[in-house]
Amino acid sequence: MALRLFSSLLFAGFCLGFPSTYLSNSTNICPQLEVALGNASIISPTEINYPSLSTENWSATAWKRPSCIARPSCTADLQRLVRHLTRKNVPFAIRSGGHSPSPFAANIDNGVLIDMSSFNQTQYHPHRKVATVGAGGKWLGVYNELDRYNVTVVGGRVVDVGVGGLILGCGLSYLSDLYGLTCDNVVNFEMVLADGSLTNANANHNQDLFKAMKGGANNFGIVTTFTLKTYAINQVWGGIKFYSLNQLPALFAAMQEYQSKPKKDLYANLMLQAFTTNASVGAVLNMVYLKPVVNASAFAPFYSIPTTGDTTKIQSLTQMMSGQQVPPLPR
Repeated sequence: MALRLFSSLLFAGFCLGFPSTYLSNSTNICPQLEVALGNASIISPTEINYPSLSTENWSATAWKRPSCIARPSCTADLQRLVRHLTRKNVPFAIRSGGHSPSPFAANIDNGVLIDMSSFNQTQYHPHRKVATVGAGGKWLGVYNELDRYNVTVVGGRVVDVGVGGLILGCGLSYLSDLYGLTCDNVVNFEMVLADGSLTNANANHNQDLFKAMKGGANNFGIVTTFTLKTYAINQVWGGIKFYSLNQLPALFAAMQEYQSKPKKDLYANLMLQAFTTNASVGAVLNMVYLKPVVNASAFAPFYSIPTTGDTTKIQSLTQMMSGQQVPPLPR
């Protein structure tokens, strides 16, 4: 197993430079991929949707010009794609949601970009209290499906973030104080290895790989599906409090008091951001208490600070996270 895992360093995806042979291979491979996978799955630079797909990444720092974009529609297609790329030594990158601003984290120049957006299904398994989640989905789709069953998972705090990148990078969540990082809640990785084979990694099978995947990014394979633990959390108190920038000293003092309590309330979580280049937005405090309890005492240090706006209320956790705002700032 170890030899197969490391049979190709291309899975690292952070492709900073390649010999001329690799660059030539990346150009020549695209017509071959069209034959192997079908024209609909391979987007070339001459196609009308190429510009939007190559710049779909959240940050302009990650906009690149791949030789072509591969969009496998099923696991079998992904396996064929990986076999072609690794046999020809073609550099590639893998994109789930494309939220990382790192220049080569989820895009590539002169190589093949694998767009995983077709792997976006979520299915809840109540008898096992787990959900299977496609690696190419985004968290809003996951949460909306699980809301039907009044459960959720330890997932992203920003609903437009991709599932794959957050989990493979460990993943912070509003539920992390209670249940750990997102990767701690994975019970199985279904993934394609560098030789194109499909395998599973869990506590009983491929245990070394299972451990490595928890923070291992995309260095060991391409995940198709994660199986995640679920938790019976739906209705919460939370939302956003807005402040002028001149309240930052008071907010920092309140944050210190909130964080310094000897016994933190694990149901309370928050995220403070100050948009110093956009004074019209000011400072934004995302707050959530993971029970339907109004004005929990855990947030007492913040209640006396004057706000310019307040959306906090009893609502679903998904509604609370969907209400978070990303102001128009250069990125």
